[in-house]
Amino acid sequence: MGKQKANTQPAQPNPDAIANLKAAANLKAAKRQDPSVLEVVGSASHTVMYELLGTETAPKWEKKDMEGTLLVVKRSTSPRFKMIILNRNSPTNFSQDIDSTVDLKRAEKLLMFRVGPVVRGLYFHDPAEMTTIQSLLGRIINDQVQVTSKETVNREATASLMSALGINKPSPPSNAQSSSTPPNPTSQPLPPHTTSHAAAPASPAAAPASPAAAPNLVLDKKGLQLTLLSLIQDDRFIDLLHAQYLKVATARAGKK
Repeated sequence: MGKQKANTQPAQPNPDAIANLKAAANLKAAKRQDPSVLEVVGSASHTVMYELLGTETAPKWEKKDMEGTLLVVKRSTSPRFKMIILNRNSPTNFSQDIDSTVDLKRAEKLLMFRVGPVVRGLYFHDPAEMTTIQSLLGRIINDQVQVTSKETVNREATASLMSALGINKPSPPSNAQSSSTPPNPTSQPLPPHTTSHAAAPASPAAAPASPAAAPNLVLDKKGLQLTLLSLIQDDRFIDLLHAQYLKVATARAGKK
């Protein structure tokens, strides 16, 4: 009786194991780029970057020396989210903070984003990845708009309360801050002063000069708690509170 031949067919790779290895490699690469990275929340296997030149009536897209895996990462510090492209053409990678100032728009073949005066476009080899990244970035930007709006309301509420208490607190200073044929999007590029997501709030107004001019802001319990916690850190508020305490204590002592 002859020996049965051994099964020499190679084992099929485990898709989950491959995905886990890719995720681990992407996280390691992102941490090399930015040690503050906590996790990779989205990725695209291959993207090509373009930059908008010319005028809005005669737009021209220039391909940049930047293409490779795109990662959307969450960070431990502010800004909480960032987009990174691991460049296959050179050691220089691309990174862009994702916050409420980023304008996002999709054209026929490009996912365009404006930061200040610069408009860039990302071409995705996989249209499904483009849709996924667009949805992810849109959610992040809208969330950041809401966070910025809430912080603005809290600052204005604090300024209003400080003014009502007779404490004029100055506003803090603001900080300055080819794989394919070049696409030819049919959609117009992002206009200079419009956004494709919820509009970012205006810069917070300066503290009002008098209680009568204070904005009509109504705080909920949590907002009041946060405002009071902020005031506790202000020496002028403590001085005023202590002066009122001494006045009341002296008046009570005089009645005895």
